[in-house]
Amino acid sequence: MMDVISPCMTWVSILWGQLRGLFIKNGAVDNPVHDLQAVDDPLPDLPTVDNPVHDLQAVDDPLPTVDNPLSHLPRVDDHLPDLPYHIITDILSRLPAKCVFQCQRVSRQLNVLATTPFFIHTHLNRATSVTALHSITQSSDRDIKLYFIEEESEKIEVTSLKLDFCYMRKNEPIMLFGSYNGFLQFRNQSYFRPFFFICNPITKQQVTVTTPCSDMYVCGFYFHPLKREYEMLYLYEDGAQFEFHIVSLGTKSWRNIGNYSYPPSFDRPPIIINGTLYWMVNSFLYHYGNRVYPSCSGSILSFKIETQEFSTMQHGGPLCGSPYTHKYMQLLEIEGQLGLCEPTISNTTTLVLWVLNHRTKWWDKRHIVTLPMYVMPRYVSAWPNVFNVEVLKIKNGELLLRQENRLLVYNLHLSTYRIVQKKGFEDDNFRAMIHTHSIVSLDTDSVISLRR
Repeated sequence: MMDVISPCMTWVSILWGQLRGLFIKNGAVDNPVHDLQAVDDPLPDLPTVDNPVHDLQAVDDPLPTVDNPLSHLPRVDDHLPDLPYHIITDILSRLPAKCVFQCQRVSRQLNVLATTPFFIHTHLNRATSVTALHSITQSSDRDIKLYFIEEESEKIEVTSLKLDFCYMRKNEPIMLFGSYNGFLQFRNQSYFRPFFFICNPITKQQVTVTTPCSDMYVCGFYFHPLKREYEMLYLYEDGAQFEFHIVSLGTKSWRNIGNYSYPPSFDRPPIIINGTLYWMVNSFLYHYGNRVYPSCSGSILSFKIETQEFSTMQHGGPLCGSPYTHKYMQLLEIEGQLGLCEPTISNTTTLVLWVLNHRTKWWDKRHIVTLPMYVMPRYVSAWPNVFNVEVLKIKNGELLLRQENRLLVYNLHLSTYRIVQKKGFEDDNFRAMIHTHSIVSLDTDSVISLRR
């Protein structure tokens, strides 16, 4: 049985004292944190406005070398030993994101360290993912109730997200849509005035994306590896034309990258693998503009971040020629490769998992999963989820998925399953995503209005 824990930061000052004791020569062994001040008080010998450190470089300065990525950091006082900065980075990068963020607030030198691109990248790669659940039942128009489930430690963390700005109706709720690099993505279900929200639950940073009309949709949110900034891909629908645009959140620049005949599905966020975004094609929007449904050979849409090139490919499995079958197919990542979950329409408890083979450029059948029969109680529902079954993650031979209003962990080798306990929201309507906490921040405005 999992325990529900609430966030508590009272231990951060103690942890900071222990970390500081690693680097400061202190003779008071019996009381290593005797000089620790309150979190809101400045630490002794730190640079002040009246006495600045003139050689302190900007946080966003590029890293000089890979071997010594933090060599430009200044020493706070003469008590710091000549400890290699890669050791400090190694220690801090293994701490939870919440702990690192709190340490940033009490120490200027740790804040400089933790905001370098090298540290952020290292910490993000080492972080353990959790299952983020958005309780629709317990949320309101300005208050989002979130549960973070740590399956390995059997802990559930509860938090509330206060939205700075939102638009919500009872039949068009704000719902969890995706997760990327520590940012949770939310959207409403309105096709008349869609909204898109990006939020880091650790730093509490929020970015609201609004649209001037009902024909603009956010398609993807990603990090450009060459430009080293976050971008957003969105679509403007003009009859049979699907016009794609990109906004760079850091430089706040906009560009039209042209038209493409295949629009992406808005039911799920894209799968991002090796610098490429993948979606199932929006069959019904394609039909609206072309008067025919897309074929199986054009059922998957891809977009390369660096070259800004679109292309389509065929889904795994036999040709079906059915837009309804395409709608229920789900793309996912399987061991670093593009995967496809194909539900059997005649039997909703059977799933076929395919993996794209990069050598043959074709799909290999990987698993056939038979789920247990399940009928929801009448007093609960899976709304606002579009699909009855949704795969969340595949790791170490286990499949984490949502079946109606419950979570299952299915062992692919033993064909057994266990139910994930949802203590505190057993009968709630919810949305679930795999999420990795981070301290990544966006250098952009809090409100962005898309434009053509």
